[in-house]
Amino acid sequence: MSSSALLIFTHHELGASVHISLFGYSPDYELLTAVLGFVTAVLGFVSFSKSNRLSLLETRIEKLKEYAINHQVLDYQYIDIVLLGPRRCGKTSAAKLWTEAWSDISILKPSENWEVSEISVFELERCEFLDTLFEVNRTMRKELRLRIHDYPGEDRFRLEAIKKIPNLNKPVLLLFFEVDANNAGPISTNANNSYYSRAFMESVEKSPGLASGLAKVIIVFNKCDLITWPEKEARDELARINQDAINRIESLFSGKLETFLISAANNTHMISLLGSASSAALGKEDQKRLDREMRTVFEKRQQ
Repeated sequence: MSSSALLIFTHHELGASVHISLFGYSPDYELLTAVLGFVTAVLGFVSFSKSNRLSLLETRIEKLKEYAINHQVLDYQYIDIVLLGPRRCGKTSAAKLWTEAWSDISILKPSENWEVSEISVFELERCEFLDTLFEVNRTMRKELRLRIHDYPGEDRFRLEAIKKIPNLNKPVLLLFFEVDANNAGPISTNANNSYYSRAFMESVEKSPGLASGLAKVIIVFNKCDLITWPEKEARDELARINQDAINRIESLFSGKLETFLISAANNTHMISLLGSASSAALGKEDQKRLDREMRTVFEKRQQ
């Protein structure tokens, strides 16, 4: 007697099922035995395949855990230092010496585009924490990292800086002045008065959060190696011949303003300037450490 049958075998744990239709056959013992043997083989293969996949996944997870344990997590405390000023006043030379101390600044050309340079200075702290993803203890290392924003002297980059500075966390603003001199001493140039114009100062004042968000503002007279006068006399004379531009700056930043004479060419006061720029973000001990680390780098450079 003929019959139709649908045999469904399901492996519930693996989520696999085998469907076999028997049409026009008597479900005798031999046929059922053959079908059951086939189904058992299929489900065995599925079980073995899934077991292999699970084993491979577990192995990979263990390797990831091992990697997580053996590799530290880096966290950075940034000090953002923004360099502004007319072209050829030495901004890029200063940025290079702080981040790539072995650079030959004598062959540097003025920046054509806005550049950001970074360098880790030293480790601030180290701590253990529980990584909840892998459920293992890991080490986190926090480093002090300088981030120098070097803007070319053209007007369009000055305006770009005004837009970007408010997005930084307590940045330090270094305002570079062009310095020139002859045998008689420092001489006035129109570049500083033009760059730090009344219109520029007004745009800074109108930019929401810019002036109030700065940690410090420093007027920088670079290339002091061109001046043979004693430092105090040179500083006073540079302030006198740039009085209009300085007055406009002081009207906005009088409570945060400092002045430095430096020379990137012979490293005069380069470390002191960096220390002053970093002081708003660091405690006294870390300031001393920064000074030591940078002096070591500059001494190696001079060897």
